[in-house]
Order: sequence, then C-alpha cells, then structure tokens
Amino acid sequence: MNAKNAGAVSFKCSYIVTNAYWTPIYDIRAKNINSPLQLDCRAKVVQNTGYDWKDVKLTLSTANPSANHDRPILYPIYIDFFQPDYYDYKMKKSGYAENQMMNMAAAPAKIDIGRSYDKEEDEKFVNGLKADDNNVTIQEGEMAVEYNIETLQDVESDNKEHIVGIQEIELPAVYSYHTVPKLDMTAYLLARVTDWAKYNLLAGEANIFFDDNYVGKSYLNPNVSTDTLLISLGRDEKINVKRVKLNDYSAKKLLSGNIRETKAFETTIKNNKNTTIEIELLDQYPISKNSQIEITLEDANGAIVTEEYGKLLWKIKLQPNESRKIKLVYTIKYPKDKQIKEGL
Repeated sequence: MNAKNAGAVSFKCSYIVTNAYWTPIYDIRAKNINSPLQLDCRAKVVQNTGYDWKDVKLTLSTANPSANHDRPILYPIYIDFFQPDYYDYKMKKSGYAENQMMNMAAAPAKIDIGRSYDKEEDEKFVNGLKADDNNVTIQEGEMAVEYNIETLQDVESDNKEHIVGIQEIELPAVYSYHTVPKLDMTAYLLARVTDWAKYNLLAGEANIFFDDNYVGKSYLNPNVSTDTLLISLGRDEKINVKRVKLNDYSAKKLLSGNIRETKAFETTIKNNKNTTIEIELLDQYPISKNSQIEITLEDANGAIVTEEYGKLLWKIKLQPNESRKIKLVYTIKYPKDKQIKEGL
C-alpha cells in the first residue's frame, strides 16, 4: 500500500468464510378464504467458523434453494411405437439408479463486524429478534438482492440454525380449489397472488397456517414467469375426489388391420363442506407423436380442451354436500403389428 504522507491510520478489515450460509423460511397464514395472506419472511442462519458472531450487522445475499413439496403438476404424455432399448434394459437389470439428489447451493452470509452493542437494548430482544422489527432495508441489484438487517445479531459458531426476521407482508389473494386426480386424488386450496414480484421473495420452505391451525409444510416458489403466483395452502380433506377406470366403456378391438383401443375414466368430486366451493379439475389425454397413431377425444364432458398439450380443465361449482361426476373417454388407433407406450 502506498501513501503520500506518513501517519496513523485506521483499517477496516473484512473476510469471506465458506462454512456459513442462510436459507429463507416462511410462515404463511390465512384466516379464511375471504382474507389476505399474512407472510412472515425469516432467515435460518448457520455458521461453523469457530468464531462466535457477537453484535454483528448481517447482510443476507440471495441464493437458489430448492425443494420438491408442492402441488402436483400435470405434464403432456405422448404415444409412440414401442422399441426395446438395449441400454435401458442393461441399466434396469443392473439396478442402476437414474435419479440422483441434486446438491443445494447455500447462500453466503456477509458479515460486517465492528459496530458496538448498546447493552441497554438487551431487554428489547426475544429469541434473537427485536420486539418491534429488525429495521431491514432491501437492495435489489442487477444480479442479486441483499437484505441489510440493521438490528445487531448474535450467531454462535455451533452449526445450528438461528432465526432472523426479515419482513412481514400482507398479500391480497384470490382463493380456489385445485385437483389432479390422475396424480393425487386430493383437493388442494390455492391462493393466487398478483403483483408479487415487488416483494423480492425467494424460493424456500413454508409453514402453512389456516384459521389459526397448522396445516403442514409447502414450498414457496417465486421463480416463475407468470403474472400470478400460486401458493399451495395444503389439502382439504372435506372435499372427496375419486378417479376410476370405466371397464364397461373401455375396449380393445381389431378393425381392418388396426387396433382400436378405447379408454374411459370417471372422476367423482363431492363437497362435504358447509359452504359453496369452486374447484378446478385437471386431467389429460395422450398426444400422438407418430402419424400412424390416431388419438380421438370421444367425450370430454364439457371440459376446456388445450389440444397442443392434451390438457382438459373443468371449472366446477359445488353446493354443500353436492357431488359431480366427470367422464373422460378417448380412443387410440394404431397398426396391429405395433405396440404403443405412453410416457412424457
């Protein structure tokens, strides 16, 4: 370091450690389907540097955590001729596991050490959080978002989670029920939030509370390109969903050198609640990837059809104790000397 003149100077040092990280966590509370969501955003800070952080100012940088607990998502399925693959056969025979866990990248926690702590403020802290708030300021840069927590924190070097409050948000929401019985014969309550990008939310685990009762865990994923953020508030056991194959309608016939296979399914939804509900039912039929395979949708029972994806959507309104049956029938026509398979 060069200096024009000799003299006493003060230095401020900073350093980077790799064994410290943080992950976001949320409490999502809904009083009822007519009230806005209350979102409590917090951070789980963990450090194992060998040095206890006392009276430090935290700046939390954004990360990209991931999880797999969310509402079911229905993908298109395609039909093509079956051709055994030698490589797949060898892999299955050897027991090779194709699905592997992805490593989760932890978010760095940048620490600015040097501010003194006013001991008179000690009474204002409960479980590491200030009684009113943490005076958090949010800085959104080109590549990341930083949460500057003005209230000084203590984080021990014990490799344990320390909870730090970030912000509390009231989110206006529209509620509806959603079910995909082909994947899960359960009805989920969804909250639809618009104009959500302004809150700088991160992907993370969420604890769900409805009507002051703990429902379970979900996953808040704001990394979507749509203008509406869907938040799954969990299962509603008072809505009964059942999907069965109709054997009386299903058939497989040989006609003029082709096989004509008919498949039929019936979904029954019953509202056991004492209030009227609106529920979306999502189902699908296969899409042909070969000109020799013909798919015909015989009965969609009034569904909104998206042919490109084979998507079927019913929007149903049910009175208390009312039930509704939805039938889906489609046929597959293909050469008799071929085999077909359904898959993504």
